[in-house]
Amino acid sequence: MEEQLETQRYKAGSRFFIYAPPLRGKDFGGRESKRIPPNAPYPEAPSWKTSVYYYWWEFLRRSEGYRRCCANGGGGKFSKLYEDFGDVFLEGDGEYGKEFHTFWNWWVGEHPVTGVNRGQTLFAEPKARRIVEKVSPTTLSDGDTLVLEIPLEHRTAYLINQFRTLLRDFDKRMQTARGKSRAKYPVYSKPVLTALHTALVVYDAMAERAKLPKKQQKTLAATFDDLSQKLPFFYVNDQVTFAYSERFDHEDAITDDVETDTFSLKQLESAAAKLGYVQSYDTAHNDSLPSALSDLRRVRAVVNRRKANALLRQWRIAEQYIANVEKGEFPKKLGR
Repeated sequence: MEEQLETQRYKAGSRFFIYAPPLRGKDFGGRESKRIPPNAPYPEAPSWKTSVYYYWWEFLRRSEGYRRCCANGGGGKFSKLYEDFGDVFLEGDGEYGKEFHTFWNWWVGEHPVTGVNRGQTLFAEPKARRIVEKVSPTTLSDGDTLVLEIPLEHRTAYLINQFRTLLRDFDKRMQTARGKSRAKYPVYSKPVLTALHTALVVYDAMAERAKLPKKQQKTLAATFDDLSQKLPFFYVNDQVTFAYSERFDHEDAITDDVETDTFSLKQLESAAAKLGYVQSYDTAHNDSLPSALSDLRRVRAVVNRRKANALLRQWRIAEQYIANVEKGEFPKKLGR
């Protein structure tokens, strides 16, 4: 079946996307894809957001430099990029709401040079090449093309057998060529939509936080807690292990016996709450309460640092996405 579909594509010379393009979906007056869709960026995400190309557009909209370019009608540092991507800040509205139409009008809008819709022009692969006669004796093979000399006096069955044998010898080159994107703007690395969505939401939250006076800004840990309610994959380990040593004599020698205790923040918070309740009624627990509260403070400090670091890490990743999308490369990051 797959071979039949591939043959039909070559006959039609149609274009395609290596990664799933955004689709309207039934709820937005369109259709669902016949292909197995990628994992959604978040639960209940619509079809038109379940695509790396949607997040390409979103991260370009976070570029202040590109925003200024669009406000200047395409002039300035990003003028070349503007020729292809146009004004990504133009707002649209219609039957399916402002959010959908703002993106969709840009995606299907006509590219000023090709006359084809913008999404296909920028991100689709070129039409499938066909086998053609080469008349120039100086034509050389490149990484994506194999030049053959075919003796036409042989029977077709023999030639087909020779083709198959030859192609097996070039299997590695064929696999490399098939995995290579020839789109005008190829996707830089295999996208994980949940990761792109997390970075985008964190970036927006940090931008809103920065607008507030410092006294009104929540701590990074509190901001993390707010976002973790919206992002199912945004969490940190709340277990902390502390190591301590007890020195003791063994056959007149002093050695270190290292022991560890692992605490869970949720368990400690629960235990502290219970001890606080029991303290009023049972003085036997008075000695253990300060120890439990001390452990709670230590563990909470460690977990809060983890939350702050996780938040800052996603913010740095988002900044890298934005810096590279300005160069026409997405999703590209060099570190965390």
